[in-house]
Amino acid sequence: MAEIRFEKVAKRFRQVSVIKELNLTIHDGEFFTFVGPSGCGKSTLLNMIAGLEPVSEGRILFDAKVVNDLSPKDRDIAMVFQSYALYPHMTVFENIAFPLRMKKVPKNRISEEVTRISGLLGLADLLQRKPKELSGGQRQRVALGRALIRKPEVFLMDEPLSNLDARLRIGMRAELKKLHQELHITTVYVTHDQSEALSLSNRIAVIHRGEIQQCGAPREVYGKPANVFVGGFIGSPPMNFVHGMIRKKTPLEIECNGREFSPSVERLPVSDKVIVGIRPEDIPVSSAQTGTGIEGTVMITEPAGSSTGSILTGTERPSGDTHRQIQSCRPEKGRGWSGLPTGFSSSMLTPKNACSILTYIIHKFSDECGGYIRDIMQKTQKIPLAAYVLSSEDMEFRKLFSSLEAS
Repeated sequence: MAEIRFEKVAKRFRQVSVIKELNLTIHDGEFFTFVGPSGCGKSTLLNMIAGLEPVSEGRILFDAKVVNDLSPKDRDIAMVFQSYALYPHMTVFENIAFPLRMKKVPKNRISEEVTRISGLLGLADLLQRKPKELSGGQRQRVALGRALIRKPEVFLMDEPLSNLDARLRIGMRAELKKLHQELHITTVYVTHDQSEALSLSNRIAVIHRGEIQQCGAPREVYGKPANVFVGGFIGSPPMNFVHGMIRKKTPLEIECNGREFSPSVERLPVSDKVIVGIRPEDIPVSSAQTGTGIEGTVMITEPAGSSTGSILTGTERPSGDTHRQIQSCRPEKGRGWSGLPTGFSSSMLTPKNACSILTYIIHKFSDECGGYIRDIMQKTQKIPLAAYVLSSEDMEFRKLFSSLEAS
């Protein structure tokens, strides 16, 4: 296995900077994921590791050996593509065996290795089939087998599950994790799906516009996002963002649209203008009339088996404001739960059918949200709140709210 190190690596296409100065170490035997939106540069990073794209500046090292000038075949890597890239005229056996045949490995050794790999991937009964006779999941396993049979130092995967349906994707995710635990091959995975990144990886790097925004273990990135982009990108439903003003730093007191609350934070913001980030699951909702809650009417429900999402319209609003939609999510714990029907008013909620609804999610953000934001912020005073206060001087904050205003 190999350790991969980036030292001041940059990539440019003519005048366009795709990857800005990158310093990063991927440990020996680690399952490491680059995650980010389309166009952020994650596939370019994978191609530079593979030798398919030259490095504009800096060095890439495998176990302290600089590989910038090595061709892909000399780097001892194996790559799995999104499109499988199987040879349609070859059988499963021939596709898996192809890398060894190119190395002129003896036939008896090839047969032994194909048998071993096909058994590991559950392909033993499919060796004489051709790709057109296989399902999407089976084709992907053949592509994995062709990569694994080389026994590479580094395993590269470029969104290998994106062509599969939801059920197959979940199944293949489990198989990939099991394979890595058995083989301990250094694996670099690229995806735009944050759920894949969180479930598969030892560490993840969140990339935006060619720069790593945060790198760490999945639990750390989810629980302690470094900035607004990470907080909003990692997690489903995404983190809520509300802007406010610091009124007092010891103890911390923040005012949001006329309401004050005191979140528990690990670091104090530099600026008095802040964004408060709140995970949806950190705001429980009760049917009890407290005087500080939000009364609303359920307009749409979205049952999803283990949870039900609801879009609600508030009935209390500041003068001149229009109705704002809020979304809630409730875990399906009770057998009798079937989702809130359209037109269901919060005055009809009972502890039996609504007390475990987890949250309201603000769907639009602006000063016009008025009473809704105030009521949410007031309610959070009464619960343990994992809130992250970020400086409004952050460029990502300004970009986020510029895009919201534009929409």
